[in-house]
Amino acid sequence: MRMHSNRRKKMPRKPLSSLMETKRLMKSARTPAVLAQMDEEAAVFGRLLKEPAAVEAFSALMEKGKPVFN
Repeated sequence: MRMHSNRRKKMPRKPLSSLMETKRLMKSARTPAVLAQMDEEAAVFGRLLKEPAAVEAFSALMEKGKPVFN
């Protein structure tokens, strides 16, 4: 309970409507377009991890050497 009391003292007082709008805007970043973009990025990243350049980079890292990209 003490922690909540300290937070209240540190938070500047703001109008409720401002806090609600800020929260709404932060949550709106999770729109279907953003989620679709994140899915595409994850798929591309996963594909790139399997390419020879990534395999070489990880091998060099494990062997504590420098990668040789051809």
